[in-house]
Amino acid sequence: MRLWTLDQLAQLPEKQAVQKHFDRLNYRVLRWFWRFSVLVAIGYFIARSVDGELIRLAAAVLWLGVLAAMFFARTSRFYEEHFPRILPAFLLGTAACMIVGTPNNEFQRILPTALLPLTLLFFRMQARHCLTVAGGFLAMAVTVGLSQLGGGPDGDELIVVPILLNVMFAGASLFLSRQARLAFLEEWTGSAMRERERARMTGELADARKIQLAMLPGATPAVDWLTIASASQPASEVGGDFYDHFLLPDGSVALAIGDVAGHGVGSGLVLAGIKSGLHLLREELRNPVAVLDRLNRLASEWLQWRMLVTLLIAVVDPSKRSVRVAAAGHAPLIIISSGGASRRIGSPALPLGTKLAPSWNETSATLEDGDLLVFCTDGLTELVDATGEQFGDERLESVVREAALAGGGVDSIRDSVLSQLQRFRGDAPQLDDISVVVARFRC
Repeated sequence: MRLWTLDQLAQLPEKQAVQKHFDRLNYRVLRWFWRFSVLVAIGYFIARSVDGELIRLAAAVLWLGVLAAMFFARTSRFYEEHFPRILPAFLLGTAACMIVGTPNNEFQRILPTALLPLTLLFFRMQARHCLTVAGGFLAMAVTVGLSQLGGGPDGDELIVVPILLNVMFAGASLFLSRQARLAFLEEWTGSAMRERERARMTGELADARKIQLAMLPGATPAVDWLTIASASQPASEVGGDFYDHFLLPDGSVALAIGDVAGHGVGSGLVLAGIKSGLHLLREELRNPVAVLDRLNRLASEWLQWRMLVTLLIAVVDPSKRSVRVAAAGHAPLIIISSGGASRRIGSPALPLGTKLAPSWNETSATLEDGDLLVFCTDGLTELVDATGEQFGDERLESVVREAALAGGGVDSIRDSVLSQLQRFRGDAPQLDDISVVVARFRC
């Protein structure tokens, strides 16, 4: 049977949580009661086997059968789901077997009137279950008492005493159960409030993640000279990486990739602001340095120093077979030719939002048919394995080169990079967001 922890109970409604808490308490008591019952039932079976009383021997066998069924069913789902009803049934069944299996002597008179009602004190039950058990005990005791009325002057006591004992112990059990319920609820309420707050925050983070994923570009530009494949793996529910691509009025394509310092909700909010700025300035992306300058003025007004943003903008021009790159603190663009030679385009510069005088330069490179353009964030190249070794730029270029020489398309190359990353990382945690964009130029 599953024993619920307080944190798990905090996720349940109050009524169900109280019942599961009572089940947890009762199960622990029932294990000791079951062991005691096994010893008594075995003693009954041996005694009835010796004196040869078939009815009482059958009661002892039935009792042992009930105890065996309880033992084998204790790990079943049915047992856990119906435990609040199984417990009263077990107590009443045990009482019936004890009464029937007891010889017709003075001990039979004492047992139902004293020992059985006493068990109510050890279990915490809902009122209806407690009253059901007490009523069953009382009915059995009164039945025994009625059968003994002609046996002596104390016959009336066999009726009155069971009633008093059952009422007293049932009342005490209800009181103890109520106190246990109040004590549990006092502790459970605080945990439930914290759990609801966690659930609310988890839901909001899930919504923020959906919104952020929806902000990533869907369809690639409808051109036949450039194919694009991309992927992003946030380190938490909300990431700080972003990328996008724009088909410009003159027929060229602008690709942008950026990284907000850190990851989480704060980085996600900054990301949304920068991406919105990029879309508003999309008509000006032919001049990437001017776009960086305007985004920097925007970021400098509302970003803190620890929330700096790196950004790289590359404009691919099919008519000139060239790519022009401007970067604000971002890793250079990697170009790998169809023959496997690699080069990096992009000048070192300050990221956005530093409040310092920026100095961004535009660099360019000529493209050949089949050239691969690889963009990534530092979460990819700076990913470390369990020994602390970084994935690195050289390993990234090697993976892309091997996948390209194998004849794979951009989707295959992207998947190769991600699978190699996972294999390299192993069981080490992902500490930063990872994004990669692979584009192939055709002319």
